[in-house]
Amino acid sequence: MHCIPGASQSMALHLAQTSGASAEGVDEGTVYRSMFTASPDALLLVGTDGDIVLANPAAAQLLGYTVQELRSLNVDALVPEAARSRHAAYRAGYAQQPRSRPMGMQMELVALRRDGTQVQVEIALSPLQSQGLPYVLAAMRDVGGYPRVRQALQRARYSESVAQLGREAVDARDP
Repeated sequence: MHCIPGASQSMALHLAQTSGASAEGVDEGTVYRSMFTASPDALLLVGTDGDIVLANPAAAQLLGYTVQELRSLNVDALVPEAARSRHAAYRAGYAQQPRSRPMGMQMELVALRRDGTQVQVEIALSPLQSQGLPYVLAAMRDVGGYPRVRQALQRARYSESVAQLGREAVDARDP
């Protein structure tokens, strides 16, 4: 059975059952594991309980942990203390209606590093429930060091807010 080190038995079993050689002789399981490991974005595979099941090297580098240390954490440990309870509530709400989406469109997001410092991040969520897996893939990117990206995010958030107000105004006029 192919196994990603540290993957849960159910995840390893699923990968073993669904991976296999394609017509071209490429082992899809190997390709997916390699993509996960090689991704320049920090990737966390998180269970519905918030426990981190898998982490890639980019996540370890971004957050200052080893991959093994990340796998022993709940994702809420990566949220600053002031926002932790709110994050747990958001996570529970997301579990009720999971969909691929960016996180925090109305706020700046920060992740808590192992040393206690914070890093400004952009996070996108992708649920895997439709594939029968009780996981969410969180992709994180450090955006704190990119002033142009930060400004573009602010402009996008502002534009989204203006668009939302416009939609609400139209909805209010059309009963």
